Amino acid sequence: MKRIVLGLLAVVLFFGLVVLPNADAQEKPKKAKYVWNYPSWEAPGSWLNEVYYYWWPKRVEVLTKGEVKFNIHPSQTLIKGVDHYESVRDGIIPFAPSASPYESDTIPLATVVELPFVFDNWKTYLAMMNEMMDSGLQDYYKSKGVYCLAPVLVGNYGVWTTKKWGPIRKLEDLKGCKIRTPGGYLNNTLMAMGAIPIAIPVVDTYMSLQTGVIDGASLCEASQITHKLDEVIKYACRVNYGGPDIHIVANLKVWNELPKHIRDAMLQASKELQQHYAFEEDKYIKETAPKMLKKSGVELIYLTKAETERMRKATKSVREEWQKKYGKEFNGLGDKLLAIVDKYRGKQ
Repeated sequence: MKRIVLGLLAVVLFFGLVVLPNADAQEKPKKAKYVWNYPSWEAPGSWLNEVYYYWWPKRVEVLTKGEVKFNIHPSQTLIKGVDHYESVRDGIIPFAPSASPYESDTIPLATVVELPFVFDNWKTYLAMMNEMMDSGLQDYYKSKGVYCLAPVLVGNYGVWTTKKWGPIRKLEDLKGCKIRTPGGYLNNTLMAMGAIPIAIPVVDTYMSLQTGVIDGASLCEASQITHKLDEVIKYACRVNYGGPDIHIVANLKVWNELPKHIRDAMLQASKELQQHYAFEEDKYIKETAPKMLKKSGVELIYLTKAETERMRKATKSVREEWQKKYGKEFNGLGDKLLAIVDKYRGKQ
């Protein structure tokens, strides 16, 4: 018996000697070396925060094993959403989510993705956007003082309208309708269809609908529901006329000075985020949104193919105007981006 006990003790000591050094060698979480403030224009608990805006900084923290730490500020409490890009460019904050409509005056070529009725296929969109970045769009962002990460289409925009205005079932129903938009080239598309776009921050949209300042709202369905717009609208028409690109911008000086392993972690998080968001957004549109709208008593409307084609024809001039205005910018990058759009549009 004594021999057995001694034998077991020897085994324990042996494995202890083997295991303990390995345990000591395991990499422990690092103390945060980089601590940054990070804003979002979405409210706490927002679906977009969880699957995109917050997802990226949280993933970076994991991939850097705590060497990077982000202090997150929702609901425009740190910086207004429209000022995210300029704040990053000017070094006020090093990283922030941004969106093409908020950059339309300063980074106009980014609005190419907002042109009407371009995409309804996630796989195609991501392939197109990544080719755009490799073909000069990233260099264009750099020339504007930032590095662009994780670009995705936030989702095709519909038009949600109040009971007083009525449903959107055909092109004529948009005429004179005052619609909240984030701005950018999406405004041009709505105007071409006869609507009156009004740029209003997402957090002010509920009150604007409730008080009759606007007749409808146009933003991604997840944001509509997050901000409880289903309480003040009656009809949700999936016009799907286009949508903005959202992305993370990094101050270029900060980006260039970061150690390679930190940049690599951020790039990895960005690639993962593109796929993660595409999956979650597709699921939300197909499953979550219809159930929640039905529960709220909101009628979900799909346009006929014929009516969609009428709207497409009505907005043809928007692309022509964009090309005339921006085609030659940045050594002809605008024309090059349009060629890439046409290449992938045919693959849908």
